[in-house]
Amino acid sequence: VGPTVGDLVGRHCQLLITSVMEEGMKEPAKIVYDLVFICSGRPDPYAGLIPIYRLYNPYDGQHLLTADKDEYDELSKIGWEQEGVTSYQKEIELSTAATTLDTVGETQESEGHVYRLYNPFNGDHLYTAVPSEVSELARLGWEFEGAKFQSADPSAEDAIPVYRLFNKYMTKNAGLGAHLYTPDENEYAELGKLGWNQEEACWYAEALPPSVD
Repeated sequence: VGPTVGDLVGRHCQLLITSVMEEGMKEPAKIVYDLVFICSGRPDPYAGLIPIYRLYNPYDGQHLLTADKDEYDELSKIGWEQEGVTSYQKEIELSTAATTLDTVGETQESEGHVYRLYNPFNGDHLYTAVPSEVSELARLGWEFEGAKFQSADPSAEDAIPVYRLFNKYMTKNAGLGAHLYTPDENEYAELGKLGWNQEEACWYAEALPPSVD
């Protein structure tokens, strides 16, 4: 008796997974994870979600989050270090997102829109799901860059907190400090020990990137 269709599909998927791992790619985990679900026929828990990437600028100590893969790749060309996917979020519905500071004031925190602001004085980016914080920072000179993605419902059983930290000792950017965002509780705790101010959860992730042992 020859191999079944399932046997052939399984072997093909194993070859694909092995190939990905042997290529020495920086981020094989998600690709392997996708292949496992395709091969098994199980529903993909990442369906309908978008990856949030994190970058680090070694020249001024800033971190940046982006859901824009093009931005992620372009910044790496000018010296930013790619740190991979930190979380998965729902893509924001543009029809409901605030596009100007005036419309931010009309939204509610319960809507879960995560906004990005830019500080032109030190290059820091800040993310918040609190409309009143957006308005206050804009009043202080931060530039509003719009709603970038959707926070998970904090009351959901599987919602994952994304923590915000602030380093007031940052000296590479005129000593004005820098923010960092992480869903990793160990990173949050360790940076707190090193003097970063722990600002607690500022939004919630739908899922974390998979890991391959």
